[in-house]
Parts: sequence; structure tokens; C-alpha cells
Amino acid sequence: MHAFLPPWIKFIIAFILLAGIGWFLSTIATLVKLFIIATLFAYIMNPLVNYFESKGLSRTSSTSIIFLGVVSGLVLFVFLLLPNISRELVSIQNSLSSGKATDYIVMLEVKLEQATRFLGIKNLDIMEKLKGFAAVTGDGIVGYFVDSVSLLLNLILIPFFLFFLLKDGRDFSKRLIESFPNRYFEFCLNLINKMDIQLGHYVRGQFTESAIIAFIAFFVLSLLGVKNAFVLGVFVGVTNLIPYLGPLVGAIPPVVIASLDTGGMKAALVVSLSLLAIQVIDSIVLKPLIVSKSIDMHPLSVLLIVIVGGKFFGVLGMLLSVPIMASVKLIMFEGTMLWRRYRFA
Repeated sequence: MHAFLPPWIKFIIAFILLAGIGWFLSTIATLVKLFIIATLFAYIMNPLVNYFESKGLSRTSSTSIIFLGVVSGLVLFVFLLLPNISRELVSIQNSLSSGKATDYIVMLEVKLEQATRFLGIKNLDIMEKLKGFAAVTGDGIVGYFVDSVSLLLNLILIPFFLFFLLKDGRDFSKRLIESFPNRYFEFCLNLINKMDIQLGHYVRGQFTESAIIAFIAFFVLSLLGVKNAFVLGVFVGVTNLIPYLGPLVGAIPPVVIASLDTGGMKAALVVSLSLLAIQVIDSIVLKPLIVSKSIDMHPLSVLLIVIVGGKFFGVLGMLLSVPIMASVKLIMFEGTMLWRRYRFA
């Protein structure tokens, strides 16, 4: 029958089908992102749920108590801190959009070109790159968060996923393991358990490390008299989640704002050295104690993985590339051991 349809009707049908497929894939991609975010929060909150469960409460009651505490904390945060944070964000935006910021960036571009001339690097065009980056990033962020439907969907779905991951996560893992053939049951049980422990330690370690860095950065920037120290400190902590590249990105706003407020390079140098000292403390003390034990990977490998993840999947790719690659490495190692066991059995 379709052979007798006019070409324009076929075109409309094909267009509708393609649009439907595109909408479905974009929706699935959004749901996957939300599920991943909920999973990260579940790894952070799971020890608290386990603690209350060990005291005799049911899994559901333990999860509900943690949820009530988190919601109460968020409400308190909104009423007490959000107005100040909003003012600081507006102040930062005004500082960065002023003529001083443009002059500072142009001066920085000249100095960088002079310093890198021996490498054959010319025409850095930092200003143009920043404008393009700001336009793309700003549009993406504004478009994502200002859309009330998208925001409402996120506010509903992330807690929904999170609650059931905390409440029924172990049951999901148990059913997944039971679905494998008996021959591979022990292998799958061991592998999933090791992956769960590894990812849990890494996610909780990264969160703890970044929270400590955010507090130290806020404290140091406040002592140095840098404006909007709270927001800048949080930004330093959040960007610290991205291995190696994150601290460089996190240092830019405090350094630029310190220079703009004082009108000289001395304050920028002091802030730069202070943030460098924080990173030294992070590398020498925090990472070995909190994070490094969970991921056994060479620093160069981590850096390359982060760059590739950011290239293809943006910020989320930079955040998840290391734990995903660590899981792949674990699967390959355990799979090789299983193959050798059966080969020489």
C-alpha cells in the first residue's frame, strides 16, 4: 500500500519517524545522565544508610531518615545561604564583564605569547576563545536550568532514582548476579563486589577531598580579602573533582578577580601561590590518604583519559572517565585470571 503513497506523504512520515527516534534517544540520554548522577549520590550516602540499618532499623526506614536529613539540609541551605550566594554570583559576573577584565585578559595574552614564542605559538586569541566558550557554556547552562520543565523533571527524577538505589540497590545487584550461569556465578559475584567497593571508595574519596579543598580555599581566600570567597572556594572544590585539569580551571576566577579588585598583579600572584600551596597539600596529604588507594592508575594515564572523556562527553565525561576506565581495567584483569584458570585447569 505504501508504494501508492505520494512522495510528500512518504517524506512527512519519514520525518516524523526520525524526529520520534531523535526525541526517544535524547530522552534516554537525559534519563541515563540523571541515573548516573543519582548513582554517584547513592555511593556517597550508602554508608549512612548502612549505619542506621546496622542499628536495627529497616532498609526503608534508614533510607527515609537520610532523605529527611538531606531535604532538611537543602531547605536550610536555600533559606540561609542562597541569597548570599546569588549576590556573590552577580558580583562575580559584574567583575568579569567589566572593562578591567578585558584589559587584564589582553595583558595576560601578551605575556603568554611572549613566554611561549620559543615554541612557535602565535595568536593565542584568548579573548575570542573565552567569548566563544562563555557563549556556548552559558547558553547550555542557562538553557538547561532555566527551563522549568527540565528543572522540575530533574528535581523529581534524581531523588526518585536515588531513593530506590539506596533502598533496593543490593537487591538489584543480587538479581543481576543470579541471572548469570552457574559456571560464572563466583566470578561475577567477585567482580561486581570488587567494582562496587572500588567505585564506592573512589566516589566518596573524591567527594570528601573536594569538600575539604573547598573549605580550605574559602578560608584562605577570606584571609586574603578576596571578594566572594565562598562561591570561589566552592568553585575551586567542585573543579577539583576533575583530576589534574580541574585545579587549573578552578584557579582562574579567584586569580582574575583578585587582580581586578586590587588593580595589580601582586594580589593575583599571592592568590596563585596560595592555591598552589593548597594543591600541594592535596597531592601530598589528601590524595594519598583518601583517593589514591581506590584507583591504581598512572597519573599520565589518568590525564589522557580525562582529556579524552572531556573531548567526547563534556564535563560529565571528565568526571566519570577515571572510574569507568578503572572498572574496565578491573574487568580485564579478573577476566584474564578466569581465562587462565580454565585454560590450565
